[in-house]
Amino acid sequence: MNLALGELKHALQTAINAVRILGPEPAKKTTKPSAAALEEIPAQLAKEAADQIRAAAEMGDVTRIKTIAEEFRSKSEAFAPIADRIIQMTEDFDFDGILKFANNLNK
Repeated sequence: MNLALGELKHALQTAINAVRILGPEPAKKTTKPSAAALEEIPAQLAKEAADQIRAAAEMGDVTRIKTIAEEFRSKSEAFAPIADRIIQMTEDFDFDGILKFANNLNK
């Protein structure tokens, strides 16, 4: 039993050391979509996306927000930078930012 525990301790220490060597994951940089990018999205599509994103954000449903962003990306190439930004905000659990962004989409 002590031998197995010793082996486990050694394996865990090796794994920890390997992770330390790799260092932290580089931060993903996403830029805020420009006003011009927002204007390229058809008004009805922007409204529909904003409504769905707002509803999911108010429920705190990160998975649904990501799904909505991907869905609208497939409907319009112009939505790609918006989808990237929304997905980044979901990874940061920035629901206030998502709601603000959805409100700006609807303008």
